[in-house]
Amino acid sequence: MTSQSGSEREQRSGSLHSNGHPAATARSSVSVFDTRAHRKEQKQNKERQSPRCCAKDVDLCSSSTGTVEMEPDGLILIGKEDDIKKSRRVTAKVNGREVVVFYHEGKFHAMDSRCYHEGGPLRLGEIEDINGQACIVCPWHKYKITLETGEGLYEGINPLEPSPTPQWQSKGVKQRIHKVTIDNGNVYVSPPDLSVSFDSDYFADKYKNSGDLAMEKQSNSQAAE
Repeated sequence: MTSQSGSEREQRSGSLHSNGHPAATARSSVSVFDTRAHRKEQKQNKERQSPRCCAKDVDLCSSSTGTVEMEPDGLILIGKEDDIKKSRRVTAKVNGREVVVFYHEGKFHAMDSRCYHEGGPLRLGEIEDINGQACIVCPWHKYKITLETGEGLYEGINPLEPSPTPQWQSKGVKQRIHKVTIDNGNVYVSPPDLSVSFDSDYFADKYKNSGDLAMEKQSNSQAAE
């Protein structure tokens, strides 16, 4: 029997490790892990550099579904044109502010989704033609708001007339309207110009952190009254 010196045993042991046994396997595992980590980091960097990013606090509240995204120029992608035409309305919650987009008689309209009066959910209201103007009727207190301009309408009479009859009149613009842009089959809204204030801003801020369940409970409570 041939005896082996300590140095020979060490050399042979090292040779075994380098030929694909424990040490080589460990290095291979580390190499694979490093490669995966590198690929993951590349993917994350690519997503961060992408010109389109998902907006935060997004909540779609209609029969249509989609992903709300923010464009580099600030326009907010609400969804596909065809999808919203089918559902007739969609509500997007962007950075906490609720905006409802209606499709009515061939036109898109967008406004704050909370009524300027007491914060009723306009997304649940009916659209009526009032004095030649398409209006959303708040389901809580039946306030009428024009889709085109955001004006509040009411019936009033002129007491100076011999035989006064009720006529629809404007209270002025009460509801914030958001500009809608259609491009390449997509529907966008412009971010609000907060340098100009409207009555509906109060409830837009108040309901920023409210969820759909809370909205429905409040709607049912108001309807019961």
